[in-house]
Amino acid sequence: MYDTEQEQIEAIKKWWSGNGNYVIGAVLVALVAFFSWTFYQNASQSKLEAASTLYDDLMTAVENDDADTVAARIGNLKSDYSDTVYGVYAALQGAKQAVDSGDLTAAAEELEWALENADDSLAPVVHLRLARVHYSAENYDAALAELDAIDREGFEVPSHELRGDILLSQGDVDAARSAYQTALEESAQQGINAPYLEMKLNDLATETDEA
Repeated sequence: MYDTEQEQIEAIKKWWSGNGNYVIGAVLVALVAFFSWTFYQNASQSKLEAASTLYDDLMTAVENDDADTVAARIGNLKSDYSDTVYGVYAALQGAKQAVDSGDLTAAAEELEWALENADDSLAPVVHLRLARVHYSAENYDAALAELDAIDREGFEVPSHELRGDILLSQGDVDAARSAYQTALEESAQQGINAPYLEMKLNDLATETDEA
């Protein structure tokens, strides 16, 4: 405790003399961090908005069947916005364009690029699409490897169904039946009506009876 106000003022001056520079430094560091973060957030938001605009242009070009603009926008998004979700979306669209034109090699390349740049939420989608492309190209082992890489819930039905298709193409009827059955059970648990899976199982049963 201080006996007089003057003693209190002198004590404050003494403390400030010894610690003032540290306080000022800490305040400056906090301010720099705050404004740097604010600048980063604003820059990131601006980049996302620019990427979104380009992606809208891409989808409009797809609807208008404007192949040159589609290719240009996909290239723009992949080269300048690879660190955003729109870069991955562009690669997925590029893969779809390639599949539609029958170029499975180009489709796989687009999906490989997407996989390298996708976050955890999009990676399973890319793995599944890449598995389908490999399956269409009859690269069955590569397709199965992509399915094995899917480690998130919500993809069980399409993954097991495609696995069944692949195994059936490899001639492993029993394993294919098991995969289809798993897919059917998963669809029932998720409240999904899947008559096509029942048809595939029935077809296998018919083929087995005929054999």
